[in-house]
Amino acid sequence: MNQHQTAMGIARMAFLLSLSLTAACATVNTAPVEEKAGPQAPEAGMGAEPPAPVSAPAAPPAVAPVTPQASVTVTTIPLVPGKITPRQKYVNVRPEPSTGKKPVAVLSGGKYVEVLGREGTWVKIRWTRGKKAHEGWVAGKFVDTVTP
Repeated sequence: MNQHQTAMGIARMAFLLSLSLTAACATVNTAPVEEKAGPQAPEAGMGAEPPAPVSAPAAPPAVAPVTPQASVTVTTIPLVPGKITPRQKYVNVRPEPSTGKKPVAVLSGGKYVEVLGREGTWVKIRWTRGKKAHEGWVAGKFVDTVTP
């Protein structure tokens, strides 16, 4: 028996074992369950005090609403078709309108995008790569609007 045959035999055994374990785990016992009483305390004399009542659990503490520390005002405009200016070979797309954040993508000049909004000199854009849409911020000087 060569190594390939040995490996195939081990793989078959592992597969059969996993099938049998799956079948064993899927078995459900639907028989009714009897309720059994737990151990009882011995009877106390007639002069014994009744047990103290059990209080309900305390309600969880109230959580104060979180207020944002900084807010970003984005001017929303109707979706406008646009494209990365062809004068640039590549343009960095950032997660926030700031050069302090690392780029999340690099788009080539001439790429068609949708303009979602503006903040100062920055433009929020949406573009597609394959079937997935992405969003980010580009310096406004690198985006040209396209008339439909």
